[in-house]
Amino acid sequence: RWWQSFAADDGSACFNFCCPKSPPSAPPAPPAPPPTPPFVCETGCAWTDLHPCPGTPKKFWQTYATDDGTDCFNACCPKSPPSPPAPPPPPAPAPPPSIAVSLLALIQAVFRDLPGLLEALGVGRAADAVALVTQSCS
Repeated sequence: RWWQSFAADDGSACFNFCCPKSPPSAPPAPPAPPPTPPFVCETGCAWTDLHPCPGTPKKFWQTYATDDGTDCFNACCPKSPPSPPAPPPPPAPAPPPSIAVSLLALIQAVFRDLPGLLEALGVGRAADAVALVTQSCS
């Protein structure tokens, strides 16, 4: 019952009779030595026809084999070295110029070519060109 305490081992024959000690457990078995190369699974690697190794092509109805850590899996599905990291993405293209920048470039081009334009029109001064345009627009 919950309010009663457990019996204490006082070394008496009565305690040893009523509360026998379990025999000591055997030490754990040493790990199995690794297989000697070349290692072949008991069934060979034919199981990969139904369950291909991860990272290899498979048919739609197949499922990939699961790495269970066994020597058979490691022998039939050797791990490939890690692939190199992906290159960084290219820098983003420069945004197109704003309408203000485009308009400024157009105005600069007009003023840069204004003397030649006036000369081609036969107008000596900018004021004469303005008057000419004003007359033709009215």
